[in-house]
Amino acid sequence: MTADPLHVVAAVIVEDGLVLACRRARHKAAPGRWEFPGGKVEPGESPVEALVREIREELGVDIVVLGELTTDDTVVDGRTVRLTCLRARLDGPRPTTSTDHDELRWVEPAGLPGLDWAAPDWPAVWMLAAEGTGHGAAGHYMVAAMLSPLLAGSRVDRAAWPAHVTVVGNFRTTAGPAEVVERVTVARATERPVEFTLGDRALFGPKADIPVLLVESDQLATLHDRLASAVRALPDFAPDVPAHWGEGYRPHLTLAPGVTAETGERHAVTSLVVMSLSPTTATVIASVEVPRR
Repeated sequence: MTADPLHVVAAVIVEDGLVLACRRARHKAAPGRWEFPGGKVEPGESPVEALVREIREELGVDIVVLGELTTDDTVVDGRTVRLTCLRARLDGPRPTTSTDHDELRWVEPAGLPGLDWAAPDWPAVWMLAAEGTGHGAAGHYMVAAMLSPLLAGSRVDRAAWPAHVTVVGNFRTTAGPAEVVERVTVARATERPVEFTLGDRALFGPKADIPVLLVESDQLATLHDRLASAVRALPDFAPDVPAHWGEGYRPHLTLAPGVTAETGERHAVTSLVVMSLSPTTATVIASVEVPRR
């Protein structure tokens, strides 16, 4: 029997254009991670009632709840956490201490993704960052088909990718993360599992020194065409390597450290992930489900 999700609420408190971020103290779970303040909804409470109570207990201040920003499910230690982030404003002075946190920081929305957030908070972080940046500096993205689940908020070393097949190669756009995710989510519609067979070995990369296994799948080629068409419509779109798009798309599995696979193996995609790229890391900003057998 599957347990009901743990319903948690959090306050996205904005003042003078800055958002309150709180770092979890050592005595709490996931110490050192940043989060929006809040807590569990108790039986008989509405989300708003729970949030007002939690902020008063945690931060010692009163708030006025303005409305919902996001609600998302994240699996944490085998339990589904359903986090509802509610926009709020202070009804009095700023908080200076917290029972659950060792640092309170007021951050510009565009700077929020630079903090190490708890996994459930990432969808709201990206939504706020998108609102804060609008169509300003270009973001760097890609879309990958994963062989095993990778949750929103996960970060990976770009030198040690988990097993995946690139569906949409690296590109830049001044659209915010939320708009990128929306384009991919709408365009990825498929009613069948996405499956593929691993083919011959090859060497990719500018120096032809990256070992890969070519992928045989008409479904992935079709998915690439559909997603590529969708993201090309984003403002100021620019692919890193135009030759790898459209007719030049060659789906492949990169044999990064820790990835073992052999020619002839049959696999199914578990999810599509939209990744935000920095020079050394990639962060999952959304994990989009695909049908499974």
